[in-house]
Amino acid sequence: MTVLAFCTSATVCSVAVLRDGMTLASDTFPHEMRLLERLVPVAHSVLERAGLSLTSVDAVAADVGPGSFTGIRIGVMTAKALAWALKKDVVGVTALECLAQKAAHTPVVALIRARPAMVYRQAFGSDLQGLHPPEIVETARADESLDTVYGTRRPWIAADPELDISPIEDRLVRPRSPGVIRVRADAETVGLLASRALERGTPTDPIQLKPVYVSEPLIGPPKMNARQADSCESAR
Repeated sequence: MTVLAFCTSATVCSVAVLRDGMTLASDTFPHEMRLLERLVPVAHSVLERAGLSLTSVDAVAADVGPGSFTGIRIGVMTAKALAWALKKDVVGVTALECLAQKAAHTPVVALIRARPAMVYRQAFGSDLQGLHPPEIVETARADESLDTVYGTRRPWIAADPELDISPIEDRLVRPRSPGVIRVRADAETVGLLASRALERGTPTDPIQLKPVYVSEPLIGPPKMNARQADSCESAR
């Protein structure tokens, strides 16, 4: 089973191609507001280095978020378009699942930076199954999910490197405090989790694949400098 995987929900994006869960080739690049023009060319380059073409791919996988709204939209729509055009299976994997997988410890609470002072959060049990849906909470409350995974085993926090966890650091030095692991979602992990889903026979129809936004985007009017604001006021 050969999978072409995208991870585009953060400032660092990646593409990978895997066969039977093993990475054949991959590439990482910054978003830099150029994702739309770069994603498909990078995918072709990765496939070429693996000695493959798009028609050689059995399935396409995408990181469906949560994270950057623009990045998620581009990644998901690219995966949907390729899968639809090539008549291939498509699988969606959340960025939080990727963090939990890369942490390599359970139980674990995955955390990803959201808007200022907010964090995306999801707790995972010993089988890496989500204990609740992805959610957005204040960063100062990011460790609350630990109550749901406390038991006889030490809980862990898998935090994206871009996340500032200083609001909860004072609570992470107490007895039975969780271990903190810094990990980033990437296309190789997306492809690995997608390969496992395909082995279970759970591909998704391209039409059904949807982003996981968790919260509404922050959209407002364009910001104006002082001169533009004075001009608008004078025109009234």
